[in-house]
Amino acid sequence: MDNDIRIEWAADIDKSAAYTKFFVDNVDISYISHSEIQIGRALSTDEWSPDLFDSVNNELRDALVTAGAKRVFIAHNNDLVVGLGVVVIHPEESGSHAVLEDFVVARSHRGHGYGKQILEWLIEQLKRRDVRSVFLESGITNVAAHSFFEANHFEVCSVVMKRDIA
Repeated sequence: MDNDIRIEWAADIDKSAAYTKFFVDNVDISYISHSEIQIGRALSTDEWSPDLFDSVNNELRDALVTAGAKRVFIAHNNDLVVGLGVVVIHPEESGSHAVLEDFVVARSHRGHGYGKQILEWLIEQLKRRDVRSVFLESGITNVAAHSFFEANHFEVCSVVMKRDIA
């Protein structure tokens, strides 16, 4: 498999539906974390919302239109999308931090080094913006993602808990 990829900040709002389709086609329920539930992408930790496509598409369109603190990045291998992510950069007086809100590699391209290449590109982009740390959350059963991020120098810094009361 050819690992030559091109990674860039996405800017074409006309591609939001294609990016959304990539996202929806390449995540499973293990991806669901508390924020997917809070923002309406998921109904529970084991069920996506029936409105997942529309929800993600609206989020991506907003990020593509504003190109502000929330940015979409995309990775291509030739003309094929192999990765997509969303990062938010939060400036602070003592140094900024970022939140990697989404990071998806095509199922067919996992385990071939694409995720590492994309993550290294992102870290370099964040360094250029004087970002001091990057945070992310991951679904509790997303063991492969946890292993990937730990192998790439991320560490657990909190635990999120919930209680259903309805």
